[in-house]
Amino acid sequence: MSQSFFEPLPTGGDVYVLKNVLADWPDADAERLLRRCRETNARVVILGGVSIEPTPGAELLMLVLVGGKSRTLAQLRVLAARAGLAVDRAGELPSGRYSVELVVA
Repeated sequence: MSQSFFEPLPTGGDVYVLKNVLADWPDADAERLLRRCRETNARVVILGGVSIEPTPGAELLMLVLVGGKSRTLAQLRVLAARAGLAVDRAGELPSGRYSVELVVA
């Protein structure tokens, strides 16, 4: 079974994990994707594509390859707010990967 982030998502889950997904999309599509997650009323965990400081090398690569971009936590806060979500927690995991948890605003 295939599923698109741009169509209604299955409901009933507590958490949706977006691993290495959000950075693949430009802001307008990333916002649409987050709006779909918002419709489920579930917590959203983002792994990858978000950092405290800008990452120029990764930014250029994502822009050239797929039109997406890595985002700083501040940029993600704005994007999430436009989608009806708010950052609940954010921080570096023991693995070194940065994690952000979003909840319905």
